Amino acid sequence: MTERITSVGSDYERLFSALPKEPVPIYLCEQVVGRIRQERSRVTRVRLVVASLCGTLSAAVGVYAGIVLVSAATSSGFFSYLALAFSDQGAVLKDAGSFGLSLLEAFPALETIAFLALLAILIGSLRTFGQALRFTSSYTSGALAAA
Repeated sequence: MTERITSVGSDYERLFSALPKEPVPIYLCEQVVGRIRQERSRVTRVRLVVASLCGTLSAAVGVYAGIVLVSAATSSGFFSYLALAFSDQGAVLKDAGSFGLSLLEAFPALETIAFLALLAILIGSLRTFGQALRFTSSYTSGALAAA
């Protein structure tokens, strides 16, 4: 079976070597390049729209998640433990193990994870938006220079 595949490959090589080599017409190259530019432009517009929507939504929900995080930290007493760590360092150092466990117990982990996830989405969408803008500006400046 391997021989057959090899012989077919050599048949193609003989076929392409026997065909006359003609240059590709210029209009065909221009059409292909034009369609590639259209597709890149379309993909860039889609990326701009998706990144804008994701960034806007994650920023709006991130503000709410920040409010929920501060509220949860306040109601659990996390800020009280944190304030105690800075105001009475002697008492904290005397019983550091219990204080650390109490601080960890009061930490609003779920709200912090949600807030950090939204922040990561916001940063990612801003990065994608910036890349799409950079591509758009380099593409338009290159198109203007070519014209």
